[in-house]
Formats: sequence, C-alpha cells, structure tokens
Amino acid sequence: MIPSTSSPSNFKSSFGSDSESDEDHAESTTSSEFNSITNDDFPEAAYDDLADRPGLPESDDDSDEIPLLEDPLFRSRAAMFEPEDADEDYEGGDDAGLPPAFSEHPALRNAYIHVFVDAAYRGATHESVKSSLTSTHSTIRTMLAETPAPEDLDLAHMARTLRTVENRLGVNPDKLLTYYFLCPKCWQVYHPSCLYQLETASCTFPNCSGILYTSKRTTSRSEKRTPAKVMPSASLIKALQLFLMRPGKWEEVHAWMKDHDRGPAPTISRAQWLNSLDPHLPLEDITDGWFWRFIPAGFERFWDSDRKKLVDVDVKRLNQRHVSLECGLVLQINLDWSVHFKFVTKFYLLG
Repeated sequence: MIPSTSSPSNFKSSFGSDSESDEDHAESTTSSEFNSITNDDFPEAAYDDLADRPGLPESDDDSDEIPLLEDPLFRSRAAMFEPEDADEDYEGGDDAGLPPAFSEHPALRNAYIHVFVDAAYRGATHESVKSSLTSTHSTIRTMLAETPAPEDLDLAHMARTLRTVENRLGVNPDKLLTYYFLCPKCWQVYHPSCLYQLETASCTFPNCSGILYTSKRTTSRSEKRTPAKVMPSASLIKALQLFLMRPGKWEEVHAWMKDHDRGPAPTISRAQWLNSLDPHLPLEDITDGWFWRFIPAGFERFWDSDRKKLVDVDVKRLNQRHVSLECGLVLQINLDWSVHFKFVTKFYLLG
C-alpha cells in the first residue's frame, strides 16, 4: 500500500529576472526565501511568456476540457455501488451467447455501435451520446409514422444511454470489475455486497476506528451509502479471455514458436539447452532462454504449514513443458520501486 503524504506548502515556480542567470537565482534562493515567495513576485508577463513557449499546453481559457461527470470513463464512488441498471431485465441475446444487441434490428444495432465508438475514441460525452440516440429514435419513429414497423424493430426498448448501450453490446467494463471497498484506517477489504448489509459505518476489524462509508437520504427516503475508499479489481481469467479474443492476438502470443516447439514436449535441462544453442546467434528474447522451456506443466502451489513456505507440487505428472500446452501462457509481474518526488518532506516510494 502507498502511504499518503502532502507536498511542501507554497510550492511555486520561479522564472528569475533578466539580470541574473538561472543558476545564480537557484543558488541565491534559500529554503526560507523559497517558502516566503508570493504571487506578487511573478508578473503576469512572465506567465504570458511561458504560455507562448512551444511544446507547452494551452491556457485554461482555450481548453476544451470535458466536465468530469460527463466523461464516459468517469464513475463516481456512489455510482459504483448503485443497484444494477434496469436494462438487466431486458430480454435479448440469442442461444449462441451473443450480446442482446445482435437480436435487435440492424438499424438500432448500428446506432449503438456508432455512439459507442464516438464515446470510446472520439471523446463523446454521456449527454452527447444520449442526444444522438434520442435523435435516432425520433427519426425512425417519424419514418414509420405511416408505415408498419418491422417485427424485430422494438423502439420501446431502444437503448437511450451510454451505459445501456454498453450492456446491449456486451462491452460494459463494469461487468469485468468488482468494486471492493476498504477501511481508510486499516485497509480491511469488504465485498461490495456487504455495503448495505453492515449495521453501522464503523470498521468491523478489532480496535479499528475507521469509518467505511457516508450515508444520506434520497428524495425517495431511501439510504444511499458512499464508501470512503474503493479498490477496483478485475478477474485475470476474464481479462485474458478478452485479450485473446482480439483479432490476431492468439497468433501473436504463439509467434515465438519454432517447428520443434509445436506439440507436447518434455522439459529440458540447462545442459540440454546449452548444447542446443548456436554460438553464432545472439539470445534476443526471453523465449530464447533456458527457463522458458523448463517451466513444467501441471504444477500447483500449496502452503506448507509445517515448513511455513510455499511449495510447488506436480499434481498431474505430465512431464511436459508449460509453454507447449495449447494455451501455455506465462505471466510475469515486475515491481520497480523508486523515489518519485524530489520536493517531499518524507521519503515517498512508488511501485
């Protein structure tokens, strides 16, 4: 976990005067002088000059920032724990397991795809998506005013919001995430289903004084609880499934294979690997290393309570290298710890 720290107060940038160099100005500014600098020390011309420099972002006056609540990627903490969308009751889809949109009329499905692409790649907001869908709905309804509607054209249940469109197309990212909530004091983890089952907002961990959520009454007199700290988590298996469904990814993860790597093969020793190397060819990738073809398949990791350590046990006894399995993927997790901030009162480590 990353502890929170505050950056030094009164931190400001200095441009220096025309009569002294940057080095002289830096040396002459002591710690006490640094903290005593005020806005009066920086004329507007200095900021104007900085804004005109190439490669720097434009000023706020010229920016086209999207309001946070309209950003398609933004979810408030309260929204993460709201009851499921009413669209969950929509009866769509087919026996092939396709998303509901594929059982709707092509005109509606086409509209869904267009607004989703606009939101995902062109910065369309929730409001603009809703406006576009409403326009499509009105246009189709007007065209069908004097013409019988096709049987599969169900305008009454047409998706009218971005979240509903994502559900219909089967691309709602929230379906892949579990939003756990944490105690801000001890970091005790709670499943989202516990939020409205807790009798009080106090952390249930012994001797912890943390408050898990805030609550308020809505206009309908129901209670709305907002967790103090949220931890999104995604299933690794689901993430890999989606990754491998991308066109060309399955072939890409197997592109390293040579002819002798295809099909079941036993693990190799380090001596066998050394004897197989061509001294005239460099090792260019992790797949050229010995351990890549040594990792055995069929092992499971258990906790040995007697020796107080994790042990790998060959439960299937396949005598086969892992990467020669039909989907023998190898995942690697790297941690790189460093001091990220220079101007801090305490050491601050980020991974």
